[in-house]
Amino acid sequence: MKNVADARRIISLLPGATEWVCQLGLTDRLVAISHECDFPESICTLPRVTQSKIDSTQSSREIDAAVKSFSDTKTSLYELDEEMVRSLKPDLILTQTLCNVCAVNERDVLRCIEDLEQDCEILDLPATCLTDVLDDSLTIWKATGKCEAGIRARKLMDARIAQVRQTVEKRHSGNQVSRPKVTLLEWLDPLYCSGHWTPQLIDWAGGVDPIGQTGQPSRVLSLEKLTSVNPDILLVACCGMSEPRTRGEWDAVTSGEREACDLWHAMEAVCNHHVYHFDGSAFFNRPGPRLIDALEAVSKIIEHWHAAQS
Repeated sequence: MKNVADARRIISLLPGATEWVCQLGLTDRLVAISHECDFPESICTLPRVTQSKIDSTQSSREIDAAVKSFSDTKTSLYELDEEMVRSLKPDLILTQTLCNVCAVNERDVLRCIEDLEQDCEILDLPATCLTDVLDDSLTIWKATGKCEAGIRARKLMDARIAQVRQTVEKRHSGNQVSRPKVTLLEWLDPLYCSGHWTPQLIDWAGGVDPIGQTGQPSRVLSLEKLTSVNPDILLVACCGMSEPRTRGEWDAVTSGEREACDLWHAMEAVCNHHVYHFDGSAFFNRPGPRLIDALEAVSKIIEHWHAAQS
């Protein structure tokens, strides 16, 4: 397919990409989105060209088992409405191949556009760290004509990031102030630690992630391992869950079996009330502009932790 340098009819199959498009001032170019796209509110009436094969109202353990079942059989978790995609005549489709849990299988997208009369570019956004996520905005900006609004949006984000990092540098410059151990849990039953961009985000915010690895996927974590690391701060942002549901999941996990309950309540973060619950989609789970909100939030939490030590 020919490269489209000024795309006008965009389909986004990735919530983070949808948010980037809007952040760059290009909302009016979106013609369709995925079933998961829900921010900003202005895009919520657009046609949706995907749907999930998993019932999100199931328990965490049931959802995890269903995801693993699809993964083991190399089957996509999502259905793509190919007829609708063709009828909308897109010239740019935004997706990613990094995580099959996060977007439609690339094979399905390629098959879908085979018979399109017009040129259509598939733009893969395979960010594995926070730096890559920020670069995604430039990739989309270049594919959509390098609009002036995009330049302004990126400058504002860069200024916010710089403010956080300067605050951290000032705190640690010339003294021996230690960084707190900060762990983010992406799932609670079973436990998953964070990966990809989150450990770098924690580093920029002034903490150190003793478990997650920048650029690597999230992974299953034993409660015993988490206890041995003994984080100072626990962030809980279950993937795709609202803050109230995440709090409910947390309450259920930490008040279960006596032995597990004792392990949870022996941790520094739990004992000292440094456990923070988030809407995962709104803050940490999506590779989009709201990761800057997450960066600022974690920075504030770490400031609060330092204040509690003095």
